Amino acid sequence: MARGFLNTLPANQYTAVSLNALLQMAGFALYKRYKSQFLKMLNVVSENFLVDLKSRNIPELTRTVTEIQTYIEDKKFLQEPERWRQQPNYAPNGRFNNY
Repeated sequence: MARGFLNTLPANQYTAVSLNALLQMAGFALYKRYKSQFLKMLNVVSENFLVDLKSRNIPELTRTVTEIQTYIEDKKFLQEPERWRQQPNYAPNGRFNNY
């Protein structure tokens, strides 16, 4: 499924930045929920999507490709993000504080 989904998206600057944002924001939760399926998707990203991006030799993509590759290699999806379990900000009267 991951391969089919990723193959329908062109490997370009927009999909790379979107994928990076998705991994940074939801990678921990996705791994926690889907474990082996998420790891399979990361494998497809690493072996196909990143290879395709690198082959295009677009200088603007270097940083994003490196961030995605580092995220996968360092298994950052195993690290719970800061404030992930943050409790709602209640006032003493039980109502939410206004921001």
